[in-house]
Amino acid sequence: MSIEIKHDTGIDVESVMLRASDLIGNHAIFKFRVIGEAKIVAILEVKDATVLNGITSNLITSGPFKVTCTPLTCYERWAKLLGVDEKFTGPAPRKLTGKYVAWFDVTLEHHGIPLEQFVEYWRDEAASILELRSKGQFETEIFKVLGEKRLHAFSCKDNPEDWECFMLKLPMFVKMGDQIYTKTKLVTKML
Repeated sequence: MSIEIKHDTGIDVESVMLRASDLIGNHAIFKFRVIGEAKIVAILEVKDATVLNGITSNLITSGPFKVTCTPLTCYERWAKLLGVDEKFTGPAPRKLTGKYVAWFDVTLEHHGIPLEQFVEYWRDEAASILELRSKGQFETEIFKVLGEKRLHAFSCKDNPEDWECFMLKLPMFVKMGDQIYTKTKLVTKML
């Protein structure tokens, strides 16, 4: 879910952001404020769509909010479907403790690459990332957009430049980096 404050003059952005955060409440696994923007991005896990509809309705009626919901699945489930070893596809740790948190909105394409090869590359990528995370070498939470070749990843580093070095070594970036499109935003955790 992303919540943007519509730009109206004279609005107290901070109090409106806090109101939005309160309305989301404890339904969010993660709740972040996008640095430098009047925007919250939250990952919600609800067992019933009526909860999400209620939160969305409350947000829309109580403030100048533009709410967008995107259906997600845990990356670990996707990795399991790809054939990644089950020792890496267990429940995510839900832990982001580093000094800086980045939100990566990643779109993957595979022009000129057969689907089978693309799936193989993605399996290698998922195995690499999840193995590094399981060894404690990389803090990340990844969610796949249902029905799309698109991901939302949140990752922590103590030095933002470390992401550049890390991404250059990932299997998919090495094999087909020209077909991976990433939008990156720094975010701060909201309580």
